[in-house]
Amino acid sequence: MPAKTTSAEYSQLQISSTTHVNGIWEPDGLNKRPLIPEYENISMKMYAYDCAVLESFAKSAIKLAMSLDMDVILYPVPQQTHVIKTYKPYSTIVNNQYTLAKYERVLRIHNIPSPLLPVFIELMRKNIPSGVDIHFKQQTEEDETVRYMADQERKELLEELERLTIKKT
Repeated sequence: MPAKTTSAEYSQLQISSTTHVNGIWEPDGLNKRPLIPEYENISMKMYAYDCAVLESFAKSAIKLAMSLDMDVILYPVPQQTHVIKTYKPYSTIVNNQYTLAKYERVLRIHNIPSPLLPVFIELMRKNIPSGVDIHFKQQTEEDETVRYMADQERKELLEELERLTIKKT
């Protein structure tokens, strides 16, 4: 028959799962945050022929990224124009000619935790509107130079602006 425990023995018995009481049951460092690797610079490039749809999607992407506490920058890239020609049947005579502008926005994400990136990519993929293409890649120096206009283009635009202001007056 087991021996009966008295109330004096119960008062001496201490069972705890915290290190604050006796430090035996838990290892040190459990309250520290785990070291999670981060991606340094990831670029989400968005392309579309319709600027309004692209802007709307870019705004929703930046809202989602900011709600996930990501460090983000959104910037436009100068548009690219493409000339599309249709020909008359069985000839080289141009039937119609169209000029299409392709717009691009880049969402640059800095120091994103590695478990969060696949979730963000999947959310963007599920919510992409028709007519918009997205690409994820690591940021390079070439991506930074594409962001800015060449000096010659800038000079031409400034000259055109001056000509327009002179015509107004």
